[in-house]
Amino acid sequence: MSLPVHEEVINSDAVAALERERLQGMPRWRVTSSRRFLVTGSRMWNDRETIFAALTEVYGQYCVGEDGRLVRVILVHGASRPVKINEILYPGADQLAQEWAEAIGVRFERYPADWDVLGKRAGPARNQNMVEQEIFICVAFPQPPLPGHGWGTEDCVKRALRKKIPVINYGTVPVAGVQPQRVGQWHAG
Repeated sequence: MSLPVHEEVINSDAVAALERERLQGMPRWRVTSSRRFLVTGSRMWNDRETIFAALTEVYGQYCVGEDGRLVRVILVHGASRPVKINEILYPGADQLAQEWAEAIGVRFERYPADWDVLGKRAGPARNQNMVEQEIFICVAFPQPPLPGHGWGTEDCVKRALRKKIPVINYGTVPVAGVQPQRVGQWHAG
């Protein structure tokens, strides 16, 4: 069984402009390491404001390392395609997270599932592949699945928890025992 290879995308124009803006007034520290944030969530997610606020909150907690130096953040997501239901197009958590990354100049890695080769095993295989990528924290955006849609977010969160990856749930329902919370409730411990 071959796992899908991830696609890496770097938006260099956004990185340059937004990093300059973000770092104005801050000491010019050297970036010494990177942290991968895994985003998992519903394909029917369409709350852009919550995704942007939640990822900004987590980013703000972890963009500076323990040594006071900047940490390069890399956003990892499953590259799920938008879903159209009753003539409404839902971008999904993956797409919205990528839009956030592009907007502030964070590098991202896409891990699309290979449905053609792996069939129903593609989602779980992709999720396992993502949690194996030295993930620092998992940020979840679950909501109740609609009939005919799977439980991929729960599968990904369970895999993250088995790997001892901390999970923050900003969704609308509990997932794998992790209770949901609103933006502003969570603080790094």
